Amino acid sequence: MPTGVTSIDYLVVGGGGGGGRNYFTAAGTRGAGGGGAGGFRTGAGIAVTAGNTLTITVGAGQPGGSTNSPSGVVGTSGSNSSLVGANSPYGTITAAGGGGGSGHIS
Repeated sequence: MPTGVTSIDYLVVGGGGGGGRNYFTAAGTRGAGGGGAGGFRTGAGIAVTAGNTLTITVGAGQPGGSTNSPSGVVGTSGSNSSLVGANSPYGTITAAGGGGGSGHIS
């Protein structure tokens, strides 16, 4: 943390989940669920100490299911994002990744 900086504002957003996979048949397409949004945490005026280091982890969003399957393919959950090193009463500030969308269910 640079000299003179005594507090920070933050926005931590988790990666979004991938959508489920549709099932394509001769009779038509059967739908699937969308992936969930990543959670978020926000705050202002969190104390920091000059010379300390903040570690920021950016969670990855995920692609949708990729296989055309009658049993349905669930999307992958997004990764968590975090901020470590601020003098927060929470210790590590984490935003959860979004859940994967449901695949088509027969």
